[in-house]
Amino acid sequence: MNIIGKAVLAATVGAAAFAATPSQAYDWGLAVKIASVEATYMPNVVAFTADRAVGTCAAGHQLLYIPTGDTADLKAHNANAVFSMLISARLAQQWVVITGNNANCTVLFVNMQ
Repeated sequence: MNIIGKAVLAATVGAAAFAATPSQAYDWGLAVKIASVEATYMPNVVAFTADRAVGTCAAGHQLLYIPTGDTADLKAHNANAVFSMLISARLAQQWVVITGNNANCTVLFVNMQ
């Protein structure tokens, strides 16, 4: 397969995957620095605080990330990955983009900058 064929195949697969993914609504998304990370509720919930307000959640208010996955093992792995990223961001003072909902200050996505 030549380079053009590979590009068309990649675009087709990417479009199909995007079309099959349900859209998720969220209230906010912004870059923050992590103020604290709590391990108490792991692996069911990753709790942390940010340096600024996000949506209606005040600065310092506990934000909750609920791990995703089809099985308990996958949810635990997801929780550990997000927890590790938040700890790393906290120690390195790196920006993290969080996206979530005002209801219960829940976080849907966590991305390190």
